[in-house]
Amino acid sequence: PAPAAKFTITGDAAKGQEKFKLLCASCHGEGGKGDGAAAAALNPKPANFTDAAHAATVTDEYIYNMIKEGGAANGK
Repeated sequence: PAPAAKFTITGDAAKGQEKFKLLCASCHGEGGKGDGAAAAALNPKPANFTDAAHAATVTDEYIYNMIKEGGAANGK
């Protein structure tokens, strides 16, 4: 098969950090380890963003869509 097309993401890291704290940290945890206060009640469990093995299984486009639309909009 042909290699996947390059998916380029640009943005503002400071704004992204604000959004993460507001929208993501309650489930994914402040450090992104999937250990936020709300994580215990979720199935599937939130992803651990510090896990290199997991990161190797997802594409940039998948990550972008999860950030843009949220887990619920993407079958999580």
